[in-house]
Amino acid sequence: MTITIKGKMKDEKYLIVAGFLLCAFCVSAQQSSTNERSNKLQQLNVSLDGTYQIQVLNSRELPIFPMSLLPKIDSLRNQNDTVYLSIKPAERIMILPRRVIDNPAFKKPEGIIHISAE
Repeated sequence: MTITIKGKMKDEKYLIVAGFLLCAFCVSAQQSSTNERSNKLQQLNVSLDGTYQIQVLNSRELPIFPMSLLPKIDSLRNQNDTVYLSIKPAERIMILPRRVIDNPAFKKPEGIIHISAE
């Protein structure tokens, strides 16, 4: 017994296969893009380590620090003045100025501190 596929049905099968291949390619490209972004953020994290401090104000809550803030920290850094970036009402990031970081006597601050205003 021989089954022959008519032209229209053959085209539909090719379209289905092409659709699956396209989806697989798109997923692969997204993963590659995500991995590349993740690697860049990790490199930025290493280079910025010790140049900022997460401060929790009047709370014992543990902060959640999204790495997506790293480029903003880098862009807000000032030459001479300390900059504060508010994340939530009880959390901020202290961004040290370049002048302080470049000082030979510079010591990295603690990564996270809790500050009580009482």
